[in-house]
Amino acid sequence: MRLRGFVFINLIILILVFLIPANTCSVRKVRVGVVFSSSIPYYEELHRLFLKNLKNSLSGVEPEFILQKPNPDPLAWSNAIRKLLVYDSEVLILYGSGALNSALMEDVDVPVLFAGLHEVKLKKKKNNISGVFTSIHLSSVLRYMKELKRISHLDIVFSEIEPSSRAEAEELKGLCKEFSLNCSLHGISDYESLGRYSKDVRADGVFLSESALIEKYLPEYLSGFISKRIPLVSTMPGLENSTVFTLKPDIVSEAGELSRLFIDTIKKTKTTNRIVRVKKSRLTFNFGLAKSLNTALPTRLISSADEVIK
Repeated sequence: MRLRGFVFINLIILILVFLIPANTCSVRKVRVGVVFSSSIPYYEELHRLFLKNLKNSLSGVEPEFILQKPNPDPLAWSNAIRKLLVYDSEVLILYGSGALNSALMEDVDVPVLFAGLHEVKLKKKKNNISGVFTSIHLSSVLRYMKELKRISHLDIVFSEIEPSSRAEAEELKGLCKEFSLNCSLHGISDYESLGRYSKDVRADGVFLSESALIEKYLPEYLSGFISKRIPLVSTMPGLENSTVFTLKPDIVSEAGELSRLFIDTIKKTKTTNRIVRVKKSRLTFNFGLAKSLNTALPTRLISSADEVIK
């Protein structure tokens, strides 16, 4: 009887072994460090869509994501990256040029993927850097702005601590002459400098460059611009309720490209140091805000919008 029981138990064990899928026995765990240049809606949505794309796409690999969401500050970015390296992160994903620039300065040697930033010339070119740049037709921003109201002076506000923000601002400034606009650049570096600018602004309109710093702190100073009836426009996803219009990159396309780069990096199917550009954009027009600021309600702008906020 004991012998029969022993044989029966071993038979059950053998059956169970053969029934267990082979891939569950050989899952490779990968620790992935993620840094948001700040905790803002743009990066939150981009990361959510990125994770959604990974479902059922990484057979045999189980990524463990460790998130860092520091304040928009160079020291905080560097500390977040160092912490993730101490945790033995095998891959880094960086949202925004602030975190990316800090990683370049830290001379990180693990694979680095980036997204959530306007195209900018990287200070250091390394073989372990891949990512997604966005490209917006900034001439369209100026054209829509002129349709919105008569503007004699446009302020272009950018973040001095985020290279892509400066690059976008300077690119837009270079286009102003073509539209007979008097434009000036205004750099901010922290919470206080944005507050000072909001009190002193005298322009007819303000363009907010892509920036984690600006998106995080703008809500606290928005009333200052509204009280002066100064329309804000931007290319930054997440500012749709604060700006009259936002000509922004298509986040779905951006997340799709990032997920493909990540899968290739994890599976090592393609070489690193790949840069992808997303040119698809979406236009959001805030009808309610435009009406409250007493700007024009251009038919062409409204009809061109992918989304109208009433």
